[in-house]
Amino acid sequence: MIPVCSDKNAQTHLPVYLDAEVLDYFAVKAKAKGVDLNTIANDLLKKDIALIEGLK
Repeated sequence: MIPVCSDKNAQTHLPVYLDAEVLDYFAVKAKAKGVDLNTIANDLLKKDIALIEGLK
């Protein structure tokens, strides 16, 4: 189980293992936008969460 912290500014560092083609794709997108891969991954996941929550 992942520990939960009530501090909204806290960051959790989880090991995430991506397939090479997924990593390559998003690395190119991140570089083109001038942001790091973490930003791209977080933005994508937040959008997915919003979509999932919208279906409820």
